[in-house]
Amino acid sequence: MSTAAVPTSIRLTPAEKKRIAIAARKWGISPAAYIKQAALERTSAGPDDDKLTQLAALVEKVREAVED
Repeated sequence: MSTAAVPTSIRLTPAEKKRIAIAARKWGISPAAYIKQAALERTSAGPDDDKLTQLAALVEKVREAVED
């Protein structure tokens, strides 16, 4: 079962459009794919939460090492 894409419009200045196009070209993807990827990465709480969990574990290891 495939889902249809729903078009969305955003307003960009010419400078913003150019920056997005340059960044997308560096990754070898379209500007639309670049925008989608950037937007979806920011909406997921996973990476930041994962980093905080790793930091908390590291802090605990340091505390244990200092206590020993």
